Amino acid sequence: MPGTFTNQFRAKPGTPVTSQKARVYGPELLRIARKYQGNVKTEDIVNEASNPNSPIHDFFNWDIKSAAHSWWKQQARVLENSVEIGVKFPNGTMVYVDVFESVRVQVNVKYNNEEPKNGKTQTKQQTVHVTYKDLSTDRDQSYQLAEHQIKSAIEYLNEFVKLVQISTKINNATKVHKMASSMITQANNILNLI
Repeated sequence: MPGTFTNQFRAKPGTPVTSQKARVYGPELLRIARKYQGNVKTEDIVNEASNPNSPIHDFFNWDIKSAAHSWWKQQARVLENSVEIGVKFPNGTMVYVDVFESVRVQVNVKYNNEEPKNGKTQTKQQTVHVTYKDLSTDRDQSYQLAEHQIKSAIEYLNEFVKLVQISTKINNATKVHKMASSMITQANNILNLI
């Protein structure tokens, strides 16, 4: 029996929409789908949302300068993740790596051009993008990146161990199931003899 669509909406996990907003946006998206007879283009959604009275209007950034800057930042992310640089080793092996690597660094910060409190400069963590070429000459950043990569690797290995444990339990459950099925078959065969 097929399922029935409801008018209950929620936010998809990991998106910038809250479930409360999803309950507002959902019916409007369905209205737009009906208006365009199910053939909705992204541009149609933008056109509908441009009306200040639209329930989805607040989802969009309507400040042209700010929206353009956000788009350019997204394009920069795509660009920096689209190009690799070759690294040639003495044995002739060529390996390609990302041009940039994100590194968390401590930076000195002046807030509102204030002088440091108690003569101490305030610092904060900030992500910057550096080239592997620069990393090869900056020992501190190289160590930071290596430390980050090792921590990430350990997290992945811990997750792998958990998955292996789950897999082992599934394999054991499968073996127990096969044994139980075999015993039931044997019991049926015995009953058939009586």
